[in-house]
Amino acid sequence: MDQPVAIEQRNKHALRAGYSPAVRRFEITSIVAYAVSIVWLGWKLAPRVGEVPFLAVTLLLAGYLTADFLTGMFHWAADTWGTVEWPVVGVGLIRPFREHHVDQVEITRHDFIETNGNSCFIVFFFASGAALLSQGPGKTWHFAIAGLVFSFTVFGFLTNQFHKWAHEKNPHPAVAALQRWHLILPRDHHQIHHKAPYTKYYCITNGWMNEPLHRIGWFRALEKLISAVTGLVPREDDIGKKAAQALIEAAPAEGTAAAPLAVVKAAPLPPGQ
Repeated sequence: MDQPVAIEQRNKHALRAGYSPAVRRFEITSIVAYAVSIVWLGWKLAPRVGEVPFLAVTLLLAGYLTADFLTGMFHWAADTWGTVEWPVVGVGLIRPFREHHVDQVEITRHDFIETNGNSCFIVFFFASGAALLSQGPGKTWHFAIAGLVFSFTVFGFLTNQFHKWAHEKNPHPAVAALQRWHLILPRDHHQIHHKAPYTKYYCITNGWMNEPLHRIGWFRALEKLISAVTGLVPREDDIGKKAAQALIEAAPAEGTAAAPLAVVKAAPLPPGQ
């Protein structure tokens, strides 16, 4: 049997230190910007909802599913590519995901701003763009597009809150009921992602898309394509170069039997490495 390959991750205290006052201001600005954009979008859509109620409900449900898929895509991208050294994106968006793999319960200590600021930055652009679409009689397609965006940005905004609750040991009974019914991300379901080397079940709104995407090998296919085009190694910054390369050499496509590769967690890298 192959020798275990050590996962080398950054020191959690160094990652935590990356949460600077500048990042905090970035999160607050993102929350305010999204709040303005979603109120603007909702105000434009509200008069049409009563005219097409069935379409409105359909868009609400479709948006929930879309949010699970798109937040999974973003989660995968932040877990797999890039480095915390990148300005703005690295510090503000990638760093929290790397920290979360080192200390997954840290998210339960985050306040509202730290929990949801990053999500607001992403969904703001979709909501503000949809708000620019004109609404009115004869513009059903505008309503459909804007309504779908309204739904998936609202649920996208809530995603990290659902994610946080999935790590709570004793969530509120109402939250626990929603998790039990799998209407939001369940704790046990999400723990599948947190088994090193963190290569599956990225969708964290409700988790409905995780198994279908896993079965078809969606993320592994994307990784192979990106690596072939760019030469980049997936997860190199998160788990270390040797472990990342070993996964490429040993891991089969998603949905097939597990590769004979034992992976153990090594001592975290010291700050600055």
